[in-house]
Amino acid sequence: MRHNKKRVSKIVDELISYFFKIGSKNIHIDVLEEKKQYVITFSCDTKNIKESDINLLVRCLNTYKSEEMEEYYWELTGECDTDSELSIVGMMIDNFEISINDQNMELILYRKK
Repeated sequence: MRHNKKRVSKIVDELISYFFKIGSKNIHIDVLEEKKQYVITFSCDTKNIKESDINLLVRCLNTYKSEEMEEYYWELTGECDTDSELSIVGMMIDNFEISINDQNMELILYRKK
């Protein structure tokens, strides 16, 4: 697939924007390129985040991966202030894990090459 690294960059951009929008103050990002996949890890504080915002994130990321839709819409991520781009991110990843402990959230995204 063409533009893999650009697409990973758009995913990161969209999620940073979302975390800022919902009130996270400390965001840490790690992008690991493995042989067959990218692993993108976000950790942030949840002190100012509402449960409904986390539920929206999970619901949008639970979208089935669609390479056909991704091919048309991946460039739109990070470009406007609506939650619909989170669904595009959901179409661009293969799997994700989320955990919340005390006041910290860790989100791990997996995207096959």
